[in-house]
Amino acid sequence: MKSASAIYLWTFYFLVTRLNGVKSLAPGKSLLRIHKKCVSQYYDPVVRHVGGCSWGLQRSVGLAATSSNEDVDRMRKEAERLRQEVDAFQKEKDDAARAVQDEKEITQAKKRDTRLRYSAEVPILKGDGSTVMERCDFPPRLPKGKSIIDSFEAPLPLGIILGEHEEISGAVRVDEVVEGGNGELVGIQEGDLLRACTACQMTMETPTWQLIAGGIGQPKTKRFMYSVDGRPFEEVMEAVSSNRMDPEERPVVLVIERTA
Repeated sequence: MKSASAIYLWTFYFLVTRLNGVKSLAPGKSLLRIHKKCVSQYYDPVVRHVGGCSWGLQRSVGLAATSSNEDVDRMRKEAERLRQEVDAFQKEKDDAARAVQDEKEITQAKKRDTRLRYSAEVPILKGDGSTVMERCDFPPRLPKGKSIIDSFEAPLPLGIILGEHEEISGAVRVDEVVEGGNGELVGIQEGDLLRACTACQMTMETPTWQLIAGGIGQPKTKRFMYSVDGRPFEEVMEAVSSNRMDPEERPVVLVIERTA
């Protein structure tokens, strides 16, 4: 009995010879050599074709990877552009907020400067009889808005001559400063506008036990700030002179306005 290999080779020989128009085996050729040739002839193209497909698949995968990388780069660039736009918008927003804040600070600074320019610290008499230094505002009365408010303390006699202002109704000005006088020594100048001064007033204070006993009370001198604006000239002169009544002989506080 022929082996399975021999049957396979003879069957293969038969099919090859018939397909190629060969009627008999050529001399010197064995079935094995024909088998190898035919396998190479009929199967190599298939392998090459399959290999070509494999190369094409690899090429397609490579192109897809390149396209994917390009998409990633494009998305990265777009993200960077958006980030720059957001940063620019945030910077513009921060700059606008900073500008608003700076404007507020400038406005507040101007208000502080204006208040300091037209205010002065003066002794204020409280209801309990104590005196507290407080800053009081004095709106300017001199024209053109180029004046300042200042305060001075000078002992009596002041060495100044006061008079009614010729152009501003209800205003009192310094008409003359005595050379070497107390007024000149503290810095008061001719032409200064008197806005306020300390004044003294004597009152009778009667404790409760004296009222019950029918007492008349005891005199007490109060010292307070007196506003000169709109007051009669004679009243202003009396207020300035009343500082002589101060039992503590404190210097007179004068608030003046002068051209800057």
